[in-house]
Amino acid sequence: MPTLKIISDSTCSLFIDKKYAGELSPESISVFEIEQGDSLLEYKLNNELIQKVIVSVEKTGATMLEVSLRDAISAITKKNDAKSLCSSVAYVIKNEDGTADMINETFSTKQRIAAENFDFCSWGPSEGKEAFCEFDKAGLVPVNVGGQPDDVMGYYIEGGRNGAANKKGDIQVPIIYDNPIRFANEYTTVAQLEGEKVFINPFGEEAFENCYDSVQEFVGNYCVVQKDGLYGVIDYRGNIYLDIKYNKIVLVYDNGETRYALNRWSTPPKTFEDNIQEFKRDKTVFFCVTSEKGSQILNEKLKPVYPFVFQSASLMSPYLRNSVWLVQLNNRYGVYYFDKGRCIPVEYDSIRLESSFFYVIKGRKCGIYDMNRLVVPVEYSHIKREYDNVRHGSVFKAYSSSGGDPTIYDSDGQIIN
Repeated sequence: MPTLKIISDSTCSLFIDKKYAGELSPESISVFEIEQGDSLLEYKLNNELIQKVIVSVEKTGATMLEVSLRDAISAITKKNDAKSLCSSVAYVIKNEDGTADMINETFSTKQRIAAENFDFCSWGPSEGKEAFCEFDKAGLVPVNVGGQPDDVMGYYIEGGRNGAANKKGDIQVPIIYDNPIRFANEYTTVAQLEGEKVFINPFGEEAFENCYDSVQEFVGNYCVVQKDGLYGVIDYRGNIYLDIKYNKIVLVYDNGETRYALNRWSTPPKTFEDNIQEFKRDKTVFFCVTSEKGSQILNEKLKPVYPFVFQSASLMSPYLRNSVWLVQLNNRYGVYYFDKGRCIPVEYDSIRLESSFFYVIKGRKCGIYDMNRLVVPVEYSHIKREYDNVRHGSVFKAYSSSGGDPTIYDSDGQIIN
């Protein structure tokens, strides 16, 4: 039987065709019996794959193989250390001289942020600390050098250069980028360097090449890309997740609360609302894709959420957890409020959103919904919303086409005059 001699620069385990073969050591030449033909070699450290390669042995005798694993092991060690640091508990104390100290409770460390004359791109609530930075999914907080606050409160910084610090206070992403650095996942984000969009990992290294005409920010593990006028979706590895063939794509991150599902039926329902039930689901991403045929909402497995193609579907407001859809079907409008499992029937001529209230119009009549609850019946010519200082909430003055004094409703739908 042929033999394989391996010289390695690092200690690790060797698997040949998925079977454990033995240990490699940089102090010696390791010899293994191997089948003639192609074999898969996998090098692992603590059961984690470092590198794999196909080797071909054509005849009997010994085959010598030199393997360099030092760089691969170093990269994996760095990644694992960063993952451990990401899950640690830390907060920031901002000092009077403009510096800041990173306090890591998990590792019992206190370190001055490794940057001079910097500011944070955003701040979260105090949570009982002197200062509290909102860490992203990679366990980093964005920092800026040379920028200025862009609003009166000073929560956001514009201009200058941007990077990110980890939970020990070290600058993990170099301060060289045009935009604030925030990760929506643990692996990849979109940064801008000298006006060009690049995909980087949590160390500021290029994750993969940007070969697209335009890219959007990541939503969870996914990013909308555009090429030759059409849109698709890639994942955090750079793989195509949704083919680049759509006129428009909107990503929505669902917060995992109660949602609607369509019941099964033997004959098509008259409306969506005739056949719905509530269910719980984990946090996930939804895709609203638009083509020449219309708009459709897909789940993370790229399966249609509803067995219909809408004439149109669009987000009504980014301030309601990105989950309020205005949909059109058969020239009528309705609302799907995904993250709380509520909806407004698809039967209105028009719908608009003001604050958290939906103004609906059907024929020449209008009414008010508070999400899926009808507050003011759809039977008035026009409605005015006012703030009531006594009730500390909204009241609605509903006017009839026949004239006279308005009927006044409170936000619970009760008549109060």
